[in-house]
Amino acid sequence: MADNDGNGRVTMAVLGEKLDNLDGKVTMALDDAKAERKEREALGTRVTRLEERMGILGALQAVYTTVAAAVAGFIGARQ
Repeated sequence: MADNDGNGRVTMAVLGEKLDNLDGKVTMALDDAKAERKEREALGTRVTRLEERMGILGALQAVYTTVAAAVAGFIGARQ
């Protein structure tokens, strides 16, 4: 795989090629990691919005339950 110049040393061209190949792989890995991080951030944003909506719906349910209990109490007191 390695070229020899008579002294058994690898030529600079082969080392340069290997470094370029390694640089390409590292760059692709970093790009993939950035894309995954953006996807996780988007998912986190969606989860946060859903949690906010659940809180709002919980508050509305509490208000509805309170009103229904007051109406039921009023009707029960009239009879």
